[in-house]
Amino acid sequence: MEIRVSELVPSVATRTRGAEAIEALKDRIRGQELTDLVIDFSGIRIMPRSFVDEIAYKSQRIQQETGIRIIYRVDSDVTLGKLAWSAGLRGLKLSYLWQNSNEPTEVEPRAPKEPEWDAQREEIMTT
Repeated sequence: MEIRVSELVPSVATRTRGAEAIEALKDRIRGQELTDLVIDFSGIRIMPRSFVDEIAYKSQRIQQETGIRIIYRVDSDVTLGKLAWSAGLRGLKLSYLWQNSNEPTEVEPRAPKEPEWDAQREEIMTT
């Protein structure tokens, strides 16, 4: 099954919208027998890191709870970079697909480079 993020929420502007998208995603997959689920970020041009992080973090919890393999579809290096940032921040193992591909690749985690890294990490990990 593949679900476009744009079908889950009207806006991708905040971490709160990411949480809303995850709740909508749970409703869409409830009761279905799935082995794989692709969350499609393609077509979204402006998307904050906090939104992507919320989706990545909470969808990985869904993966752990259900055994459904979660994969993210991307169409830009910018979105892939945001997934890599989230993977580095939270120690997640994420897989992605390029827009027209069906062959998943593992996201290479990347730690944020901001000078306030420790403070940011502490704040994000406690929310």
